[in-house]
Amino acid sequence: MVRTSSSSTSLVACALVFFLLGAVAAVAYMVNYGYRFGKAGDASGEVEPAPSGPSNRDQLTTMITRLDQYTTKPLFVELSAEQKKELQKQLEGLEELEVVSDEDAKAKVESLLDILKDKKDFLDVTGLSRGRRARVGGGGTAAVPPPNPFAQGGPGKSLKSLRVSLSK
Repeated sequence: MVRTSSSSTSLVACALVFFLLGAVAAVAYMVNYGYRFGKAGDASGEVEPAPSGPSNRDQLTTMITRLDQYTTKPLFVELSAEQKKELQKQLEGLEELEVVSDEDAKAKVESLLDILKDKKDFLDVTGLSRGRRARVGGGGTAAVPPPNPFAQGGPGKSLKSLRVSLSK
């Protein structure tokens, strides 16, 4: 069997295409699992560990839901008029945002914790105590959370209910 020039060219082209596809897949895999490319001239290529725990958005959603539950039910936290006013100010317009980013949620959580700093016992009992919880990491395909969990559903109802409690 004699190979022609065109079949050899096709073979080389196919090998090159598959090599490039493999390289692209390898880079995509590395980036997906936390590899960060250094700056030009920096060949460190260190891998940062993936954070674990709930995201800031999840923490904000939980905090608002629990505040709603615990300001209207037997486990009760009494808020001063000033704290209610400051909380209302922080919650204003939250459900109207198109997207609540993790950074925005972190800022809100920190603001709410600062307002409630004299309620440390309450925050500890309810699991809302101060402490940064990192985002869940890892590969695979996860369900994409809604851009703003307060726009509808349970967290939205909790936000509205909390506003009513704060206005009393």
